[in-house]
Amino acid sequence: MGAREKAIASYQKAININPNYAAAHSNIAVAYFNNKDYQPAIEHCDKALGLGHKVSPEFIRLLKPYRKEA
Repeated sequence: MGAREKAIASYQKAININPNYAAAHSNIAVAYFNNKDYQPAIEHCDKALGLGHKVSPEFIRLLKPYRKEA
């Protein structure tokens, strides 16, 4: 298992323990993005934002092209 996959697994464990752990959602979003797995990156970024976590505006901008238009 590579470093990104280990990071994702670790953050997922933290989220399973505490689903409202905003920093873990933010960090797993970045890990998914770096893995080119954009939909879970968007979902976790949005969850982190919804929990009041300050997410980098640059990261939000990077996700924009991968968001599905409503």
